[in-house]
Amino acid sequence: MSTTLPKSRRLPASNHGSPRGSSPSLPRVDLFGVKVTKADEDEILETIVRWGVARRPATVDFFGVHGLTEARRNPAFLAALNRLDVVTCDGQPIRWALNRWYDAGIARRVYGPTMTLRVCEAAARLGLSVYFYGSRPEVLERLCENLRERFPRLSIAGAESPPFRPLTAAEQNATADRINASGAAFVFIGLGCPKQELFAADMADRIDAVQLCVGAAFEFHAGTARMAPLWMQDAGLEWFYRLCREPRRLWRRYLFGNASFIGLWLRRELLRSSAGASAFVAAGSEQDGLALPTASAALTVAACERSAADAGPAHAATAQRQVSVVVPLYNERDCIETLLTSLTRLEQSLAERFGFEFLLIDDGSTDGTPALVKTAIDGKQRFRLIQHDANRGIAAAIQTGLRSAQYELVASIDCDGSYDVMLLAELIPLLDEGVDLVTASPYHPQGAVENIPAWRLRLSRSASRCYGLVCRKKLSCYTSCFRVYRRSTVAPIELDNERFVGVAELLCKVLERGGSVVEHPASLRPRAAGRSKMRVVRATAGHLRLIVKLGRRRLWPGRRIPPLATAATHDGAAARRTSPGA
Repeated sequence: MSTTLPKSRRLPASNHGSPRGSSPSLPRVDLFGVKVTKADEDEILETIVRWGVARRPATVDFFGVHGLTEARRNPAFLAALNRLDVVTCDGQPIRWALNRWYDAGIARRVYGPTMTLRVCEAAARLGLSVYFYGSRPEVLERLCENLRERFPRLSIAGAESPPFRPLTAAEQNATADRINASGAAFVFIGLGCPKQELFAADMADRIDAVQLCVGAAFEFHAGTARMAPLWMQDAGLEWFYRLCREPRRLWRRYLFGNASFIGLWLRRELLRSSAGASAFVAAGSEQDGLALPTASAALTVAACERSAADAGPAHAATAQRQVSVVVPLYNERDCIETLLTSLTRLEQSLAERFGFEFLLIDDGSTDGTPALVKTAIDGKQRFRLIQHDANRGIAAAIQTGLRSAQYELVASIDCDGSYDVMLLAELIPLLDEGVDLVTASPYHPQGAVENIPAWRLRLSRSASRCYGLVCRKKLSCYTSCFRVYRRSTVAPIELDNERFVGVAELLCKVLERGGSVVEHPASLRPRAAGRSKMRVVRATAGHLRLIVKLGRRRLWPGRRIPPLATAATHDGAAARRTSPGA
C-alpha cells in the first residue's frame, strides 16, 4: 500500500548541519560493541530538527535491549547499527548502563513513540512534512488520521506499507524516489527490529531526509496496540507488560534476551569492581564519537569484552567455519539477479565468521537459467554451476549439492527469497557436535508466516503433524528446504522421492537412523519473483504415500535400518548421536 499525498513546501538547503556521510556531532560510547549516542531527549530532538530543516540526510534508531541482544548474535545487524548517525537509549536498561558506566546523566530514556510525537509537533510548527513507511495499510490509515487530529498543521507527504519480503534493487530505488519526490523532511520507519535498522542503513545514501526507526510507535499512535503503564515503563518493566499481552510470540525473546543482557551486565560489574570505575569512564579525546577507555585499562576492558562475547550464541565458533551453500534452480531466470545480490550480501556480512562456497544446482531448466547464471557468476571463484541433464526434482538437486560440496557443513536455501538468507547466521552455529541437521521452521511458536495462502499452510502443517507422529519427533515443520546439514552423515542417504516430498523424506530418514535434528524459528514470505513449481495434487499424494510407508515401517519393522555414518565434526572430533525422541 502506498499513498502519496500532495507535496509539502520544500525548504532551500541550509549551510548548517553536517553534510551527508559526516560523523554526527553527538558523542557516542561503546556498549558491548554498539556505538550508542550519549545524549538526552532534548539534545537529540534538537539535532533531528536541525538536520530536517537543513535537509541533511541522516539515520536515527531508538535502541533497546532486544536490539542489543540481536546485534550480539547478528554481525550484519551490528554493522548496520554502527553505520547509523544516532542510536539512542530507548530502553531503560540501556539508559541505566550509560548513566552507570559512562556518567551520561540522562534523566529519562529517549523513547521512540514519544519522539515520534515531538518530531511531528516540530514539523507542523516549522512547515516540514513527514512520511510513514512500514506496518499494515489499516494501521497507517488510522495513524495518519490520529496525527492530523492531534497536529492540524502537520503535512503528511506519504504513507506506505511495503511488501512482507526483501525489496529488489529496483524496488529499493523506486521507494527512495517516491520518498524523495514527496519532499518529506522526516521519514518514520516502523518495520520492527532488525528490519527497520537494516532498511535505514541500506537507504542512507539514497533517501534525502532524516530516517527515524521508531518500531511499535505506529501501532501505539494508531490505537491498535497499547503502551505499558507509565510506572512500568519507568521501572524498566515494559517488557513484562508486552510479554503478558503476547506470551507465545515474545517469551523466547525476553527469556533469552534478558538473561543474556543480565549476564553481560554482571560481567561488566565484576570487572568494574576489580579494575575500578575509572576504567569504564571515557577519558581524553573522543574519536569519531566513540568514547575510549584509559590506556591503562585498555587491555582489561578488552579482556572483559571478549569474555562477555563468549556467552553469546553468535560466538559459538571462534574460528571461521567453512560452509557450502546449495541453491536448487529450475526455470528461475526471474530470481537470478535478486538471488546473487543476496548471496553476495551474505558473504560480505559474515566474512569474519564463515567462509562460503556457493553451488547453484540447475535442475534441467528450459528457460535459459543456466546461461544467465554462467554470465552472472563469470569470474567469481566461490560460485559453481552444476547442471542436471533433465528435471529430476528439488530433493535430487539438494542431494547433488550435498555430494558435490567441498565442506562438511552444507546449507540448502530457496532461490526465491521466501526466507532471508541472513538466517544462516543463526542456523549454522546450531549444527554443533552431535547435530546432523538444522531446519528453519516458520510454524515454530516463535516463527512467522506472511501472506501465504491459507490452503497451502494447512497442507504443509498437516503433513508436518503427520510426519511428527510417525517419526515420533515433535518438529513444527518437516517440509522446509532452508536447512544446514552435516555432509558426511546426510549425503550417503538414498531417497525414494526426488521432488518436493523428498525434502521431508530426507529429514525423516535422518531421524530413522538415530540422527539429531534441531529446528529454529524463521519467517516465511511469498516468493520475491517467479512462480512455484510445486504440483499440489502430486505433492499431496506423495506426502500421503510417504507417511503411510513410514507408519508401516514403525508398526512392522522389516530389515534393519542402517545407522547414520560416523561423522567427524569440523574440528575432527567424533560426533555424538542422540535418539530421535531426545
